[in-house]
Amino acid sequence: MKNIWNNYCRDVRGNFAIMFSVIIGVIVLGVAVAIEVSRMHGQRTAMQDMADTAALSGAYIAKTDVAGREKTVRDNIKFHQKYVPDVGLATNAIVTFDDVNEVVTVTIPRKFPSFFSGVLGQKEHAVSATTKVSYKSEAVDPVSIAFALDVSGSMGDFTNTGAVKIDVLKQSTKLLFNELEAASER
Repeated sequence: MKNIWNNYCRDVRGNFAIMFSVIIGVIVLGVAVAIEVSRMHGQRTAMQDMADTAALSGAYIAKTDVAGREKTVRDNIKFHQKYVPDVGLATNAIVTFDDVNEVVTVTIPRKFPSFFSGVLGQKEHAVSATTKVSYKSEAVDPVSIAFALDVSGSMGDFTNTGAVKIDVLKQSTKLLFNELEAASER
């Protein structure tokens, strides 16, 4: 009996098959995890995009349509949910308008169905996206602008259109100042 055991222990003919099956199992499991994580990340990114656009639309309309602003946010989520096939996203979304701090918060929670980790007993993963956007409108302080204009010797040269460079600079500066002045009066 001892001789049979020693022969069995020294026999290495089936080692390749055993190692191959173990390595293939690990590789398949790694690929499955990578696919699952990639799918979840893609869904989370799409949900974050929806939350961002919905919060921006809510902030845009927050002060002009107080009664309809939440509906606007939910309609925006419905419109953009083509990449996340879950019809309940707009109704499950948590939309809050904080008028004291003038901030809209949009949270989109979702239970993401699991494909590969369902084998291990986890049927779904909780995924959510949250965005906060301010809708404050504050007066802008006046801005001082300084210009440094080159009046060196090369400004007497001609441009490729035949005009003198210093004259083009003067005309451009005058147009710029006129546009700035007109915009500041609005």
